[in-house]
Amino acid sequence: MKRFDGYTVLEIFAGNASLALVDSATFGLGAAFRNSMKESAEHIRQCNDALYQMRIATFLETVELCAEEVEFFLNENTDHLKLGLGIIRELETFLCDKQAEMSAINFRLLVQGKVDKPIFYKIQHVISRLNEYLLSQIERIKPDLSLRCRIKDEYADSYNDFFDLWFESETEHLKFQSVLQGYYLEEFQNLTIAQEFVGFEFLQQKANSLNAGQTQEHLLTYVRTNFFLWFYFKIYNLK
Repeated sequence: MKRFDGYTVLEIFAGNASLALVDSATFGLGAAFRNSMKESAEHIRQCNDALYQMRIATFLETVELCAEEVEFFLNENTDHLKLGLGIIRELETFLCDKQAEMSAINFRLLVQGKVDKPIFYKIQHVISRLNEYLLSQIERIKPDLSLRCRIKDEYADSYNDFFDLWFESETEHLKFQSVLQGYYLEEFQNLTIAQEFVGFEFLQQKANSLNAGQTQEHLLTYVRTNFFLWFYFKIYNLK
């Protein structure tokens, strides 16, 4: 199946909507991309909102979908066109290129059926609220990189569907279990983590992290979630 870059994807969107609609979502970039890369580059140079155009460029360079996937996605539901154009429009609100990159990955997973809409919207909500500071704080709670190969592309709640549990040896299996247990058991103190991560469901309060009668918030401890494990490897640090 031939892969296309994001500019071709935008052309497909343009073919499924009036050019005026595409232009309204991208400040006129629809026509530019449809005609030629040279013209689109000239449009970016002339556009007053250069940062927005940079976000669009990052999104389109990251999305990596094929024509068949996008066409099927658009034909599957009439609301999908509005969803796709809405994502492009949302890029205007992003503060950094990393958000545009993650949004493109999230959109690709939705089109490919690897996340459902509730998870897609949850991820978009998280992405929209990240900034350079919070992105730097993600590195402070990052998982062991050896877990990457065990996380499935499709997001799932159940253990068996979340992880690839085929192992060549018992030793390999035991090593995985040890690293995974370390991920779940490592504790983070309340004052050392960004509180936004609790709202994002990257972290959850550890049961009984306060003894009876204690109310000081600084005594709270948190542990990482499966959602953060998946988000880190499939959205944030996809290599």
